[in-house]
Amino acid sequence: MIEQQKQWVFTELVKDPNNIEQLISYTIYKGFKNEIADNARKMGKTEDEINEELAKYHNYCISSQKQLDVFRDKAKNTLDAYIFTANHNMTKRFNAEIIKIKNHYDKELELAQKKLKIAEKKALNKLSKGAVLYSQKIKEPEHLWDKILDLLWRLMKFLFSGVPKLFATAFSVGLMFTIYTAFDEDATTGLRKGLYKIVDMTVPGKDIHETTDNITNSGTEKTSSSNSQAQQG
Repeated sequence: MIEQQKQWVFTELVKDPNNIEQLISYTIYKGFKNEIADNARKMGKTEDEINEELAKYHNYCISSQKQLDVFRDKAKNTLDAYIFTANHNMTKRFNAEIIKIKNHYDKELELAQKKLKIAEKKALNKLSKGAVLYSQKIKEPEHLWDKILDLLWRLMKFLFSGVPKLFATAFSVGLMFTIYTAFDEDATTGLRKGLYKIVDMTVPGKDIHETTDNITNSGTEKTSSSNSQAQQG
């Protein structure tokens, strides 16, 4: 009689030892077996009776492809739930980090914008002050030129007004008067008359004519007196 080779649930469920889903399906099978054993013990069955029930369950799983598919489906759902939870938690943490980084850079950006506005304001103030100073420097030569033109205009008015001529004439006559006084008193009298005539031409007036006549009479009297004294001598 040929002994029938024993089949294992592990070989039916796990075709690839590196496949996590297949390993999970076998783990689920072992979990069901452990649950059956615990229930049997709670019922007061002996170990032999428990082993007999486990053997029956094992044979049932080997012979039932439907039961093996139940293990596979449960393994797939378990793995999907684990992946979903892991992704959800990872996404949540990732989003939290993104928000944290975004808030940090938003603050940095806001601070940088404030500094930029302050720098722009300082630059504009500096530029404005520079423009004012430059404008003042441009206007200063214009004011200076206006002053120079005003002084030149006053000087020209003064030169053409006749007053400088009067001063020049008075100075010349005064010089001549000083020279002639040293030589002849009559010449001095004549020079005075000439001076008054010049002044009369420059600044006409009645008083000057009368003064000129008085000087002439005084000069004549002095000449007559001198001649009389000479004859008596």
